[in-house]
Amino acid sequence: MKKKQPNTRHGRAAIYARYSSHNQREASIEQQVKACRELAVRLGLDVVETYEDKAISGKSDRRPQLSAPAAGCGKRLF
Repeated sequence: MKKKQPNTRHGRAAIYARYSSHNQREASIEQQVKACRELAVRLGLDVVETYEDKAISGKSDRRPQLSAPAAGCGKRLF
């Protein structure tokens, strides 16, 4: 009988995290990234890049890091 290997990685992922106002804290992004990393472990994914936008509203598409994950995907980074 073949043994199943625990936590075998089978993909790569990127994380995009953001908080929207100056009233929110940097910890908001840290918490989002932590939750995403925990999910990636459960799904067997290696996080290869993290993108962050700080104090920028989600209503705006003028977020410096918003298009970066799509560009990384196009380059087959993840």
